[in-house]
Amino acid sequence: MTKDLKTSRRSFLKSGAMIAAPLVVAMPAAAIAGGTREGAGADEQAIARLRERWLDHVNSGAHAEAQAMLTGRSACRIDENICGIAADYRAEAGTLTIAGDGRSALQRVHCTVDMETAIEKDCTLALMAHAQGTGQVRHQETRLLILAFARADAGWVIEDARLTAV
Repeated sequence: MTKDLKTSRRSFLKSGAMIAAPLVVAMPAAAIAGGTREGAGADEQAIARLRERWLDHVNSGAHAEAQAMLTGRSACRIDENICGIAADYRAEAGTLTIAGDGRSALQRVHCTVDMETAIEKDCTLALMAHAQGTGQVRHQETRLLILAFARADAGWVIEDARLTAV
């Protein structure tokens, strides 16, 4: 009375995934990333909320408010041609690195930047475009958004934000 066991690659992968799933769910994100500092999850959430608030200002055109959120002395100016910044999910995942002492963090996110550039009024077609209200050229660029965070007395703040070419 022998039973033939038929195994396939699919059943092997399925059983391996079922065994590994409870282990991944039980581990906190900081342990998976190799972090050992307690409270790293709360820091990651606070940084994510701060980043989203800054991006909301940039995407809504409130560049003065977004600029006011940057606290660093050498913080860059936000280009007025930027209409929006969106995370590029087709690219590799972004990274968030929190320093061992928990006082600073650096985040890199691949993103798509919507730019709007005004057409110079140097020819008849450009003058007509401006008269019709379409005197801008919109285009998208793939960039790397680098955000530097620091822990202040009141919580996390953005020290600097830079968009670099990929």
